[in-house]
Amino acid sequence: MQVCGIIAEFNPFHKGHDRLLTAVREQLPEARLVCVMSGPFTQRGEPAILDKWARAEAAVAAGMNVVFELHSAWATASLQSFSFGAVKTLAATGLVTHLAFGSESGNLPELNHMAALLQRPTATFQQVLKAALAKGAPFAVAQQGALEMACGARGLQDRPNDRLAISYLRFAPTDWTALAVQRDTCHDGALSARAIRQALQQNRLPANYLTAESASQLKKATTNGWLWPHLADFYTALQLRLINLPVAEISRITGCSEGMAVRLRRAARTAESFDAWLDTALDRHLFETTLSRAALQLLLPVSTPAQVPYLRVLAADAEGRRCLRAIQQTASTPLVTNTGRDGKKLTSKAQAALQADVARQEATRLLQTAPAYRRPMRDYYEPPRMV
Repeated sequence: MQVCGIIAEFNPFHKGHDRLLTAVREQLPEARLVCVMSGPFTQRGEPAILDKWARAEAAVAAGMNVVFELHSAWATASLQSFSFGAVKTLAATGLVTHLAFGSESGNLPELNHMAALLQRPTATFQQVLKAALAKGAPFAVAQQGALEMACGARGLQDRPNDRLAISYLRFAPTDWTALAVQRDTCHDGALSARAIRQALQQNRLPANYLTAESASQLKKATTNGWLWPHLADFYTALQLRLINLPVAEISRITGCSEGMAVRLRRAARTAESFDAWLDTALDRHLFETTLSRAALQLLLPVSTPAQVPYLRVLAADAEGRRCLRAIQQTASTPLVTNTGRDGKKLTSKAQAALQADVARQEATRLLQTAPAYRRPMRDYYEPPRMV
């Protein structure tokens, strides 16, 4: 059986994602497509534009067979941790044979070479990286520069899909076959997702970017009173946390230096809004996404699991359900399709990880006002979407 893994956020599902699935189907017509997807919060640290069940259902309607939820500690982490957790989650199924991803270059040998260099850095690579860090460059920028110098590549900063691909390949098992699906244009998916979110915030539905199912999900959510969530909605709670926590505790929770923790707390004392807090706390060593992830971790701390704690099913079609029956026999970690029932069978550490996922889902619920989306503990009452 060929099983192709795909890592995504589907925030929301758009035509760029649909093109990826179509390309994979053309190359692997008999393969089952298994996805691991972020839940209520994305890698940028922001709440997803739609709930995880709706996004997963849109993906299955477009041809995905199974969608699993990526544990929130990995879903909202750095690129390296996000990639590690997502790849390990796919590997935990025991069935994945291929890994597909979008790529600006489509140059799989180059991507593999860069991934190998990150996993086993040469002395020259390490020297270039250390020199850039010593000059104050953010780690991601320094790493990109070292890769470009070592491999003779150019323009990685303008190739976000390639950067993701390199990180996935770094952690992928050696017996997987990689498929680099070349994007139509640079930033194809990223611009689509960003444009969609901006349009929705202006009460417009950009149907030209969306699949029919995704457009239907967004229209339905709007009709039912769904409010597009933002991390800024939690700013008062964030202020309280930062003002009252000791600097050492802020540093421990976020993983930042104590000097940076002082900046975060000082900014919270004076900034009247989340955007103002970001502007005040930012410096040349940081990206805005780094601060957003730090804010989320302060609000809803989550410990990173040592291993994949469970495989949480969000959606599946008929072929996906057959695939899930096979995964029950091959997986290295338990399947969770019913949170209440299956959660009781988990180890204590896995139960704690599950409760952390539930807590973050509950936080996004509190931003809603419509009864359909305010229902407590949806993780326990919302079944996987079986399409």
